Amino acid sequence: MPSPRLAVLALALLFGVTAAAQPPDTSAPRKAALESELERVQGRLDAVQERALLDSGLLERSNELVADVERRMVEIDPQTSARLRELDEVKARLTAARAARDREAFEAAAAQGRSISAGLEATRTQVLAEPIYARRTQALQQALVEEMTRLDPEVPDLLARLRLLGERLAGD
Repeated sequence: MPSPRLAVLALALLFGVTAAAQPPDTSAPRKAALESELERVQGRLDAVQERALLDSGLLERSNELVADVERRMVEIDPQTSARLRELDEVKARLTAARAARDREAFEAAAAQGRSISAGLEATRTQVLAEPIYARRTQALQQALVEEMTRLDPEVPDLLARLRLLGERLAGD
């Protein structure tokens, strides 16, 4: 199974979906329906992505890219290593809180995780804008989408739907 950090990076790079803002004019039932559909589509894409990564040898390429990006992030900001370790600890607390059905602990860990991730995002964006990493990311994205489409011909439609749902939830 791909590492959580890899899965997050791969999905973020591939789908470009970020957490949706709450639009003021979206009714609660409509928003809930959109979120439910987004979760269903995302789940299906996650499963296909995992199969594509494991079955094609792309997982190794993905892991190499993630490791190289993280090394470069540390060169730019030495605090990155500590933040990544802290993020791994938060993910473990999220898993434990989910298993214990401890909503308060889960929400606290999720908030901390979002804060750490936000602190890493500027450095990650800077690294991914560098030509060598941009080319490698684009090549990996293309290969991943091709493999996912080979496994499930509906992937292009699912990706389009995911983007549309993200836009609707963001209020576009």
